[in-house]
Amino acid sequence: MAIEGIVFLDKREIIDSNEQFIELIGYSNHQDIIGRNIIEFIDNSELLKINTPKNTFPQKKNEVVAKKRDGTIMLLEASSGKIHQQGKDIDVLLFYEITQRKKTEIALEQSTERYKSLVENSPNGIFILVNNQIKFVNNAGVELLEYEVEDDLYDIEFQRFCR
Repeated sequence: MAIEGIVFLDKREIIDSNEQFIELIGYSNHQDIIGRNIIEFIDNSELLKINTPKNTFPQKKNEVVAKKRDGTIMLLEASSGKIHQQGKDIDVLLFYEITQRKKTEIALEQSTERYKSLVENSPNGIFILVNNQIKFVNNAGVELLEYEVEDDLYDIEFQRFCR
């Protein structure tokens, strides 16, 4: 069973798909989507991000914004290719929903930035030591040890300042 949604297009008309694609866009059966234009779910500008050169499958993955049946916006990782079937080229698009993963990545990035700001702007000296050597020190720590820049303290034995 594929975890990706797969859709087959003749030009931009949906001619077939797997169950995962149907569920992904919020429908319950093939009849609801067969014959529809893929643009109903993925805006043309987003569709252009998914390259479909001849005879290469699969392509590199791109992030695209798509719309479910109920109008909910989701972020998909998409790749594409072409197959030759019954005398014509058919576009094959593969989609994997990454909305939650992207939200998590953004939250982690924001958390990292807040932590970094907190550490860098703390009035207290903060040191990170590995095997008793300074690997990081914030500005307050640099001033506390009466140095000019953090790089001057890198790899210095911390014990040197504990006398």
